[in-house]
Amino acid sequence: MPIILKVTLVKNDEGVPLVDVNEEDNASRIELSDSDQHIFWRLSGNAEEGNFHALDNATEPGFAWKDPPPNGIFGRPRLMENGDLRVGVRHKNAHSLGTFVYQIWVQVGKKDYSTELKGAKTATNPAIINK
Repeated sequence: MPIILKVTLVKNDEGVPLVDVNEEDNASRIELSDSDQHIFWRLSGNAEEGNFHALDNATEPGFAWKDPPPNGIFGRPRLMENGDLRVGVRHKNAHSLGTFVYQIWVQVGKKDYSTELKGAKTATNPAIINK
């Protein structure tokens, strides 16, 4: 079953608009599985009319890992025809355990926004957690 994470815009404590990934109900926590899994990020609410940046954008790609995970855990990010962003997950053993922080960039109304990337995971510093 695919994991769908809703992406909207929120304002941080300073009033700066940021991309927010709804991780409600631990939606980004991935259980061990013999089958490949997929995570989809879907622009919703006040970001629904936007789009993810191109994945090959050199400075602000639609998706980027804070620290690249070990090879073989995640597939290459893909933009789907419906506008969703997709990443495959291969979480089959202890080798793939961990917390993997990422950043995404979107454009809404001709303005660019991203998740806020800080040292530790926060509501605006999303992560995939393989447990």
